[in-house]
Amino acid sequence: MDIDIIDEFGYLNLDRKGAKLLFQIFTEREERKATAVATNSPFTEWDKTFGDARLCAAIADRITFRCTLIRTGTDSYRCQATQESLFPDNEPGRAPAGRGTAMHSEPQNCVIEGDLTCLIPATEAHLPLLTDWFADPEFVRNWGGQPLTREEVATKYTGRRRPDVESFLILAQTVPVGYVQYAPAGPGQGGIDMVLLPQAQGKGLGPDAARALVRHLHTVLGWTQVTVDPEASNTHAIRAWAKAGFRPVGRQGSHLLMECLPAHSVSPTEIHDESFPPRA
Repeated sequence: MDIDIIDEFGYLNLDRKGAKLLFQIFTEREERKATAVATNSPFTEWDKTFGDARLCAAIADRITFRCTLIRTGTDSYRCQATQESLFPDNEPGRAPAGRGTAMHSEPQNCVIEGDLTCLIPATEAHLPLLTDWFADPEFVRNWGGQPLTREEVATKYTGRRRPDVESFLILAQTVPVGYVQYAPAGPGQGGIDMVLLPQAQGKGLGPDAARALVRHLHTVLGWTQVTVDPEASNTHAIRAWAKAGFRPVGRQGSHLLMECLPAHSVSPTEIHDESFPPRA
């Protein structure tokens, strides 16, 4: 073929056999056919993908020889368009006129994209939607168990706690399906919480959103430890977090402490049928 396009390069770690096969492809195409590679991972992290520093260096050498590097940044154009289509009357990341007068940080100029989902910063513009969600007893069943008032939702989940807590809506094919937040707990570490609409559970959306957020925390913010602490009795949530790459490391009262480290990788094909109703 005249051009070989490889997307999401570095998204999954390769075993040695896979890395050698990819090296062979690059070698055979070098200076003969065009190859385009799209990646969110800097060159310094490619050794994790290939598991062999020398092989990684050889592949990077062939890819970059006489190449054109295009830096596009970390924003997702598709998810930004989705946010604008959902709330056309408001500038992305800004509160509607006459509302949201509380003093709090502006949301990060960041949309986080997964395979099945994308995460957009929650703002005052999302308050009516979030109010409906958090007033539903089924939605909050594993999120404290008690429905919340509009004022409580506005204070906690529309971005007013930034930068101490970063809040996001989870979208699946432009449709809002859940809420997720992360909070730093020290240099390079912190925790995340997530809740999905009941009808969105069991479709792999939660693990996909979790993986996307963890990847952002690891590669963009430089976190080395991301933790969650679902109820130990919530087996559906525990299995879903495991599908996202988290592993148990201990107990905290009635909660199971789980963590995800940067080197861990889980194939998207493993994410298929888990629910995601956890709340730490």
